[in-house]
Amino acid sequence: MEYVAGRLTRDELFARHPLGEAARQEAWLGELGNKSTPNSLIDERIRTALDGRKSWLLIGGPPCQAYSLVGRSRIRGKSRRKYNKDPRHFLYREYYEFSQSTPHCLCDGNVRGLLSATVKKELIFQRILSDLAHPAAAIDESSQRKPLEYALFQ
Repeated sequence: MEYVAGRLTRDELFARHPLGEAARQEAWLGELGNKSTPNSLIDERIRTALDGRKSWLLIGGPPCQAYSLVGRSRIRGKSRRKYNKDPRHFLYREYYEFSQSTPHCLCDGNVRGLLSATVKKELIFQRILSDLAHPAAAIDESSQRKPLEYALFQ
């Protein structure tokens, strides 16, 4: 309650609880595609957290502004050209960098509007499915990474 009321800092909250540091290490906010959290740092955190385990789940979700009905109307209202060049359309590919560590399951979120979102007249959801079928190629066409495919469930 003291933390929620603003009388305790986050660091003080974690310091008061014996599992605080473990929770801080496990629940980490890293923004993909951001210079402050390079992929090498995220890779290292994943390897450390896995500690040799082979079965794991990758959960994430690209920003919904580029796909949601409200986000699309706001961005397109400013400029359709700006909308088509918005890099958030393809941020989902950032997760594929980590899929090469072979998670058994990749769980991505959904947003109302994703099925109808288009970029340059191409349905983005179909592009996501196609890219997920071959994530290494989606990252880099000339990739020499091992082939990897996922079964998709909706």
